[in-house]
Amino acid sequence: MASSFPVSLVAGLPGTGVSALLTQLNASLPLRVLDATQLMERTAGQPAGDEQAADAAVLAALSAAAGQAQAHGEQLVVRARAESVIGLVDLLADTGRATGATGTPLQLGVVMTVLDAATLLQEFHAADFLAERDPAAWADDDRTVADVLIEQVEAATILVLNRTDRVDTATRQTLVALLHALNPRATVVDAVDHLDARIFQAAAPYDVDATEAGTGWAALLRGGSIPAQAQVTGFAYCRRRPFHPQRFFDLMHTDWLRTHGTVLRSRGYFWLASRMALSGSWEQAGGACRHGAAGVWWSAAEEADWPEDHALRAEIALRLQDGDAPAPYGDRMQELAFIGHQLDEAALVEQLDACLLSDAEMAAGPDAWAALPDPFPEWEADDHDHSHDHGDDHVCGDDCGHAH
Repeated sequence: MASSFPVSLVAGLPGTGVSALLTQLNASLPLRVLDATQLMERTAGQPAGDEQAADAAVLAALSAAAGQAQAHGEQLVVRARAESVIGLVDLLADTGRATGATGTPLQLGVVMTVLDAATLLQEFHAADFLAERDPAAWADDDRTVADVLIEQVEAATILVLNRTDRVDTATRQTLVALLHALNPRATVVDAVDHLDARIFQAAAPYDVDATEAGTGWAALLRGGSIPAQAQVTGFAYCRRRPFHPQRFFDLMHTDWLRTHGTVLRSRGYFWLASRMALSGSWEQAGGACRHGAAGVWWSAAEEADWPEDHALRAEIALRLQDGDAPAPYGDRMQELAFIGHQLDEAALVEQLDACLLSDAEMAAGPDAWAALPDPFPEWEADDHDHSHDHGDDHVCGDDCGHAH
């Protein structure tokens, strides 16, 4: 079987120095750089809603570029700015559908994100939208700068911290610790060090599932930990008691994520007492957060709707247990992960615990909970959509009040 032809993805917000870095890498290995914006423009002429045709158009352009790269002994690199890295990864990781000029299958290897050390902390804290930065390019995009930045960091296999000569040692240590916390699987390198483009050739195939499961927040929810470095820490908040919807909503609309240190990334699932069927999703990146419906709790679904895979069914059965006994409310629980700088974990936990139902409220039972004041927007979810695959993107709710 012929070996695969490697394709790499290099991402970075405008101004982070991606172009200069690619020029540097081109000196050690000829590169053919395909701009992601131009690549995605190939979908413009396809019928609206026809994702298969859109993907085919992109893969055709990718195949043509790969053929040219193969013919000239070049390495193919797709350069992304603020395009959805997850969307590009999902497409490029399935490049078995695309081939180069010789029929060689294409294979996604390195996903590199370039970051500007001098502005990174500011960008992490930002709550401004892409459309505010560049209305002409991103007028229809509702993501924030921090959303894009976190996505680029969590999807990467290599994180290049550029322009470290513009920050002091303490700041650099904080940045490196933060990047390791957000994406423990990624290699963090300094752009001023010798970086050889041959890393693109030597890269193992990109593993989508392992990368998604290996993010810092996902690891915390699986019981992992983040080593405390440069005052960067993380913790998981897990409780088998529901939130009072009004109290949790009120907390979300305060500056609670910046009162006890700075939470830079949080994500997970939550249980509102007034909504016994659906789990809630929570995602926060920097100064913006979103919440909405994640899916149906397994305990609210018919067992016939459970997946057929024996391992998954065993995992579901385990979630329905609380120690050695059946959990009173099945798999309903709070599962939230927090990563940040100078966090006061005890104070954050105390704020969240104050949102839980009291013993007296718990004793009243689900019928009484249904009548609790609930200011959250109405949720909708597919009956067969469940919230327990932590690799899924469940962001579909409203921006929190402090995001802007």
